Amino acid sequence: MAIPLPTLLGLIVGGVVVALALIHLLGWSAPAEIADVAAAGTRFRLDHPDACPASGWVAADGRSALLELDEGVGLVVVLGDRTVVRRLGRGSLASVRTDPTHTHLRLRDPAFPRARLALPASDERDAWLRRLSPCVQVRSA
Repeated sequence: MAIPLPTLLGLIVGGVVVALALIHLLGWSAPAEIADVAAAGTRFRLDHPDACPASGWVAADGRSALLELDEGVGLVVVLGDRTVVRRLGRGSLASVRTDPTHTHLRLRDPAFPRARLALPASDERDAWLRRLSPCVQVRSA
């Protein structure tokens, strides 16, 4: 007994919709969040166990963090339900661009070429731009 194509397609689409709704209702689709500097440091040390972050900054939206390291800067960025971690050293950034509400990093990393940090114009941003300056020549937009 053959199932008509429209019925089969309806069953497939319906099954996918039910599965996605169930995943969302169970909370499995929630994006990751960086709670504080300690959490960012802990996540950074998973990939770089030798690192010892001295201080840091976490975006108000919990989607990015910068960590001051002995040599360079640590970057932690939320990407979906996971985080991306990069150690920024001399020459690791192609450019840094700023606007009134964000700081945009362009990395020399084909696997993770851009990061958008909710780091608005402030004294704190100026301090982080000074820390990032050895990684690249900083220019303002």
